[in-house]
Amino acid sequence: MAAMKQLPEFPFNPDMGGGDVLGLGWVQSSIANGFRSSSSTMYLRPILARKNLHVLIKATVTKLFQTGSKNGKPLFRGVNYASSADG
Repeated sequence: MAAMKQLPEFPFNPDMGGGDVLGLGWVQSSIANGFRSSSSTMYLRPILARKNLHVLIKATVTKLFQTGSKNGKPLFRGVNYASSADG
């Protein structure tokens, strides 16, 4: 914080992901085992070979269908989705 006060051209930026990246602040990142991670690398990649997995891009889920429960937790095995903004 003291260094930022000495460098007014680099103000404190509380949200580096907010579109304006000029300044000093906290970097938001996901790191696992020393490597950058993402939802894709942590959750999707390990299960890509499953026969019951279907990945759709440019689709928005509009409704989840609860099909029951297991151990007190709801199970969802169906979705409605739109493949376009007006779909």
